[in-house]
Amino acid sequence: MNFNFIKKVEVYISANGLPKIQVAANENIGLNVNSVTLSDTTADLKSYFLADTMYLQINAFFTSPPAPHTQINVNATMHLSANPLN
Repeated sequence: MNFNFIKKVEVYISANGLPKIQVAANENIGLNVNSVTLSDTTADLKSYFLADTMYLQINAFFTSPPAPHTQINVNATMHLSANPLN
């Protein structure tokens, strides 16, 4: 399967009392690719990880409908660097 039907993907994070901000995106998904890698931002996410609950929102922009019975699996890996002195 390829992702020719997807043009762009954006990921946002939010938490109670904090604004929703973009944390990753791929603005130009090429043709005939079978996986999509997103570029992350340099946003400071400390407050979001310290919140009781945080939310992720994934937006995908389609250029055409996917084929019937298409299944898209989303696997997220987050790399967190923490400085316990701050």
